[in-house]
Amino acid sequence: MKVAASLGMIVLFTTGFFGLDKLLCGRRFYDVSCALDRRVPLRPRWIWAYLLYYPLCVAPLFFPGLLDDDALFLRAAAGYCLQFAAAWVIFILFPTNIPRGEVPGDSPSARAVRGLYAVDSGYPIFPSLHVANSIYVACLAARLLPADWAALFFAAAALVSASTVLIKQHYLADIPAGALLGLAAFALAFFNWNRLG
Repeated sequence: MKVAASLGMIVLFTTGFFGLDKLLCGRRFYDVSCALDRRVPLRPRWIWAYLLYYPLCVAPLFFPGLLDDDALFLRAAAGYCLQFAAAWVIFILFPTNIPRGEVPGDSPSARAVRGLYAVDSGYPIFPSLHVANSIYVACLAARLLPADWAALFFAAAALVSASTVLIKQHYLADIPAGALLGLAAFALAFFNWNRLG
């Protein structure tokens, strides 16, 4: 049942983005870019780090005890919901986008980036949910897994965060904003953690 609920959340959040695309289409976008963003080169090979996001988001389903402990599962799910709810409010009130140029070359990485651009509108981008969710999962790992495993999740979150800028999916400002969102969601969802169970 919990796995089905998790899959339902994934479908809801994913389809929600298509709805947001339609809602924001034609709106005036705010510019959160800076001069440094224009100096960051496009690095198509980073698409593979970017795609780490997807297995990272479902990884908590395999964390010890998450599916067995109702209170823990509900808190973990609530953290995801808090992130998406807060982000959607920001997306609607403060819409942002990132224009993307041509992706040169015909390597698998370049083709993968062009494929991503074809399905992703480039908005909304602030804060980055790729960063928020990755940091959130790393925080969960720090509480539920041995330190060595938790360190791997934080490293994966750092790779995902860097990739968002290097494949021109996000501006630099989207990274700290996403990280703060992930940390805040974890803090709220797991407030009074020691009283669990």
